[in-house]
Amino acid sequence: MLNIDQLKDIAKNENVIFYKPGCPFCKASEELFRELVEVGAIEEYSVYQLGEDFNNEELTDLVKEFGWKPDGYQEVASKPQIFIEGQYIGGNRELYISKWNIGEGETSKIKVGDEEIDALNLPNPMRF
Repeated sequence: MLNIDQLKDIAKNENVIFYKPGCPFCKASEELFRELVEVGAIEEYSVYQLGEDFNNEELTDLVKEFGWKPDGYQEVASKPQIFIEGQYIGGNRELYISKWNIGEGETSKIKVGDEEIDALNLPNPMRF
């Protein structure tokens, strides 16, 4: 298992999904990551799995350091937890409403390096 310092390093330097096997929200997030690679928005991404690479306590401590706050109802970070370009995105819902899917402002564009590309605007498959 990875320790908190290793997890911080991963979060700051990789496009990453902290994943729970069998989780439909994790699968939906990974589908969006695949699309981001296909359109060139990101070069690659990594997936780290609960129970194999990290435990709930370590992941919760990690996302707290990036600004996540327990809300009384949820004391442990849900899965997935997502980081892109060293930025903490949040979970599946936050990924689908982030610039990585819907773009920025009124243009629906995201900046990739020095270039602006169209955001994906994919519907969140987990929205009910």
